[in-house]
Amino acid sequence: MNVKPTRCYPMTLAAISLLCLGLMTPTWAQSQSDSLKMGELELLDGSSSSDTSASKLPPLQYHNGIPYITGGIGSDEASAFKEQRKDFPLSLNFGQQVGARTAFAADVQIVIRDQDDNSLFNINSEGPYCLIDLEPGQYTLYATYMGDTKSRNIDLSQGEAVAIDVIWPADLSDGSVQDLAEDLKQEFF
Repeated sequence: MNVKPTRCYPMTLAAISLLCLGLMTPTWAQSQSDSLKMGELELLDGSSSSDTSASKLPPLQYHNGIPYITGGIGSDEASAFKEQRKDFPLSLNFGQQVGARTAFAADVQIVIRDQDDNSLFNINSEGPYCLIDLEPGQYTLYATYMGDTKSRNIDLSQGEAVAIDVIWPADLSDGSVQDLAEDLKQEFF
């Protein structure tokens, strides 16, 4: 009996998970993938698992059928978000003034309404960045952080990426932070 030797390629746990979910195929199963390096996997969309910025992003999520990615905690993930902005029609970036600089803001409620005032998108960001794959059109963004809501009009055109920075002041004018601190003191002390 003749047995053909099989090559073994090292795989990371993440790559094995993606393979099992059917989101990628091993390079040894695709004859057209000869240009990839040993151990590298090819995603079904044709990109490589070694694409560093894309692989450092959190997973793609959906709300009402709208794809988005939110996060950006840590320097590697923040860099990946900055590199991927151009690939999404809408990039939201959240911060809060702290003295002369701007600090990241997370847990921002994001609501996007269409031109007929229908709510299309409503999530809480898991970090200071949110990349959203919205269709071209006119929208209104409502971003709420620590009880303070900011709104922006958005006009998305085909093939153009729009980045919106939403920055809150250090001392939010409605006093919600101070009120929360006082409520917690009374409840726990």
